[in-house]
Amino acid sequence: MVRVAAPVPWLAVGLLSGTALAYEVLLTRLFALVHWHHLAATIISLALLGYGASGTFLSLLQRHLVRLFAPVFVGNALLFGATLAGSFALAGRIPLDPLALAWEPAELLRLAAIFTLMAVPFFAVANCIGLALWRFRDQVHRLYAVDLAGAGVGALAVVGLLALLPPDRLLVWLTGLALGGAALAAFELRWRRLPVALLVCAGIGVLALFDPATVRPAAYKDLARALTALGATVEAVAPGPLGVTTVVHNERVPTRHAPGLALLSQALPPPQRALFVDGDAAGVLVQFDGRDPPAYLRDQISALPYGLLQRPRVLVLGAGGGEAVLQALAHGATAVQAVELHAELVALLRTRFREFTGALYDHPAVQVHAAEPRAFLARGAGSFDLIQLDAGSDPVGLAAQRERYDLTLEAFGDALGHLAPGG
Repeated sequence: MVRVAAPVPWLAVGLLSGTALAYEVLLTRLFALVHWHHLAATIISLALLGYGASGTFLSLLQRHLVRLFAPVFVGNALLFGATLAGSFALAGRIPLDPLALAWEPAELLRLAAIFTLMAVPFFAVANCIGLALWRFRDQVHRLYAVDLAGAGVGALAVVGLLALLPPDRLLVWLTGLALGGAALAAFELRWRRLPVALLVCAGIGVLALFDPATVRPAAYKDLARALTALGATVEAVAPGPLGVTTVVHNERVPTRHAPGLALLSQALPPPQRALFVDGDAAGVLVQFDGRDPPAYLRDQISALPYGLLQRPRVLVLGAGGGEAVLQALAHGATAVQAVELHAELVALLRTRFREFTGALYDHPAVQVHAAEPRAFLARGAGSFDLIQLDAGSDPVGLAAQRERYDLTLEAFGDALGHLAPGG
C-alpha cells in the first residue's frame, strides 16, 4: 500500500502570516487614532499574548490536534478572519478612558477586556502556523522561510497601503485577506472546500456592514470634542502611514487660534480651519490672500525674535499648517525653509486648500521639505538667522509623555550648529 504524503499548506501559511503582521502594524495606527499614541506601543505585547497563549494551547493538546490537522488549521484560519475586524469592533464598544487608569480600578478591567478581545486573532493565526510547524517537522525550515517571507511582505505592504486607504477601510481589506487565507487552506488541504468557500463568501458579504464609526477618536480626544461643537463639519481627511490628518470647518463656532496674542492687539485672526493628526490638535490652516500675511501674526509672543533680525533666513521645523511660515513672511523673511514630516498634510495645502491658504507652500520665498526635522538638519541644511521649533500646544501637559526626538539635547545641538552668526 502506497502512503500518500499529506499536503502542506504553503500558500495559506504565507498569506496568514503576512496578514497577521500587517494587522499588527495597522493596530499601532488604530490605537493611536482611537486612543493615545502611548497605547500603540502595547501592540507588541498584545500580539505576544496571543502567540504565547497559542503556544501553551498547542503544547497541551498537540497530539489530538495533529490528528485533526486539516479541520483545526482551517477552523483557526476562519476564526482569525472572523475576529480581525470583529474583535476590534467589540473592543471599540468598551468605554476605556486612559486618563483614569491611574486612579480608577474599573479602567484596568476595561483595558484587560480589550486586551483579551484583541489577542484572539493572534491566538488563532498562531495556532495555524504553530500547528503546521508541528505537523510537518521534516519541512520546518521551508515552512519557517515561507512564514518569515509572508510576514515581511505583509509588514512592508501595509505601510504603503496606509498612504492610500484610511485605517478603517484597510482593516476591512485585511479581514478579507484573512478569510481568503482560510479558503486557500481548505483548497490546499483538500478539506471541505465548498462549505468553507461558502462561509468565506458569507463573511466577505458581512464585511460590507462594517461600521467605520468603530474607528473614531475616543470622546476625550481633541477631534471628538471639536466635532461636538454646533456647526462642526469634517472638510477633509488624508490618510497616511504616520497618521490620519483631519481638517474641520465650523462657520457657527469659528476656530480662533492665536497663542500668545497680545492683549492690546487690534488685529483679529482671519478665517481658519482646525487641523488634527490622529485626533490630536495640530494647529490651524489660516486664510491667506497670497500677498499680505495676516496682521495678528505680528502681535504674538512668537514674533519677538523677528524684532532682533532684519530680513532673516528662517527655518521652521514642524511647519504643520503653515502658521509659523506665514509669520516669517509677515516679518519680511527673505527665505523660509519649511520642514514637515507629514507629506499628506503638505499635499493638502498644495491641492485641496491651495486657494484657501494662498498657495502658501508654493510661495516664491518658501521651500517645503517633507522630512523628519533631525534628518533634514543632518543632511546639511545650511545656516539660518532663525530656527523655529514646533513644541506644540498642550495646556494640560499630557504631550510631555510623547516621544519628541526633535526636542532632545542632541537635536538642539544640531539646530544650534545651523545658526548663522547673530542667529
